[in-house]
Amino acid sequence: MVSLPLASLSSKRTAAGAVVVRLRGAVCVASVARISTGILDSLGATGTALTVDLGAVTFIDRRVVPGLLLALRQAEARGHPVSVVPPKQPVWQTVERSALAGAFPTSAVRSDTAEPDGGSASDRDAAEPATDTPTGAPLTTRERQVLFELARGHTTDGAAAAIGLSPHTVRSHLKSAACKLDAKTRAQAVALAINQGSIEVGSLPAPPTDLDDRHAH
Repeated sequence: MVSLPLASLSSKRTAAGAVVVRLRGAVCVASVARISTGILDSLGATGTALTVDLGAVTFIDRRVVPGLLLALRQAEARGHPVSVVPPKQPVWQTVERSALAGAFPTSAVRSDTAEPDGGSASDRDAAEPATDTPTGAPLTTRERQVLFELARGHTTDGAAAAIGLSPHTVRSHLKSAACKLDAKTRAQAVALAINQGSIEVGSLPAPPTDLDDRHAH
């Protein structure tokens, strides 16, 4: 049996004051508590940006994904903008199979997720709150559907095809939902919706394949 090297964690502060946490190796159940603690211990003063770099991760146990996501949410709750550099696609597929990929903030989008106009899904789908929607208002059924499909890992076009709406209408619902949730990005809106129970994580079906979303474009 070949044993994978357990994950190691290192952190550094950039010249701009941001914190970068890098993970390497295999992220297994035995290491998730240490990793989560390490991420939170690395935080600086409130408002310090945090980037978690998973680029050198060689394996992620599906069971640790909720714990890792919880650590990132806790960092956001403490007032730290969080971004995640995803690992290579074969490793990221484990996160996608957990149906929580859409809840992770990402600072880098792989070339295989770029959308046809040259912009990435995360860039184009940044949540721009609608100014006429009050923060804290309940989400509509359509807004929950949009967030649900994004939580499955769909792009905006993929979510539109799944629901039967135009991409423009999906973006409109996303902006409204983001304002109600006081979210700055699509990923944050999805994470907050899951956290408050607007999206039932246990009811999320298997995430779409890349082929599904290519057909939706």
